[in-house]
Amino acid sequence: MRQGLKRVAHRRDDALTGVRWDRLEHLLAAYYRDAGYQVTHVGTGATAGRFDGGVDLELRREGRLLLVQVKHWNACQVPHNDVHQLIGVMVNAKADGAIVVTSGEFTRAAVEAAARNDQVQLIDGDELRAMLGPLPDAPPVATRSDETLAAQVGEHLLNAALSRAMPVGRKAAKSYAEATGTGR
Repeated sequence: MRQGLKRVAHRRDDALTGVRWDRLEHLLAAYYRDAGYQVTHVGTGATAGRFDGGVDLELRREGRLLLVQVKHWNACQVPHNDVHQLIGVMVNAKADGAIVVTSGEFTRAAVEAAARNDQVQLIDGDELRAMLGPLPDAPPVATRSDETLAAQVGEHLLNAALSRAMPVGRKAAKSYAEATGTGR
């Protein structure tokens, strides 16, 4: 479990929990394309980069820009810090809104932070499952090869190390704005 984070009230074991985090980004990109958005997949799941600036998808429609951050977390609740960070990125990118998506749950403080800003939408695991509809069952962990499991463990450790080293708040928002050329 991530240090200092609250456990989810209801841990799930379904097809969505078996989907890799990068595949979830792709599923959401397809969902929003089908909903009529022009989607730019800027997250590490698309670029294989080490840093996504706190944004996984950019959605454009009718001259509006929405930023999406995806948290494929099943054991811990997404805290208010992640919501505040995306608000900072949204402001610096001059975006019209932001969406934080999790396959799990948000803390009460995260929900309250989003409620104070009418440009921020939270999508929890229940709403996400309704959006995506039924997914095919993922193969059980026991059938995965040792190489695949080792890659997933390595990826998890790398992501954990990167999340500790990443700038947060204004620094992350400024880095994202500079990297994407949206900070004018």
